[in-house]
Amino acid sequence: VSGSAEQPSSAQLARPIVFSDQHRVIEVTILSVVNGKDAVTFERLHKLNVEDQAKRGKKVIYYEVMVKNVRYPKEFNVVANYFKLEDDTGNTYQCEQTKDWITGRINMGETTRGGISFAIYQDSKPRRLIYRTGLQSGGIPLEATLIPLDPTVLLP
Repeated sequence: VSGSAEQPSSAQLARPIVFSDQHRVIEVTILSVVNGKDAVTFERLHKLNVEDQAKRGKKVIYYEVMVKNVRYPKEFNVVANYFKLEDDTGNTYQCEQTKDWITGRINMGETTRGGISFAIYQDSKPRRLIYRTGLQSGGIPLEATLIPLDPTVLLP
């Protein structure tokens, strides 16, 4: 449905990380993980935002993601703000603005692609990436959560 410009191959993950909600209705794929400075170079983030966050003791991590409507019967909105990042100490971070925010309306079988970023404390490590759709299936909220066995996959 929507897309983003290609990134240099050094930013791409060797193997994209795919995760979904418990019913496999919505699928999220992480295509690349980039530190804030490189995301500015790739024209995904505003330089001022990265510099301001550094002054506050935070580092910015950028993710290029894709969301697929595997089998939800209706069209729905995908919004960057539905993503949250939790670190190893339990802090939860809201999505920061990117130049290519993921957004779109997708029907069954369709995907949308774009960026999300988070400003996290310098000494913390990402532990969990959460995508809360605001949708329900059989009365259960559709929420895709990635808790990798190796949390370093969430680091650039």
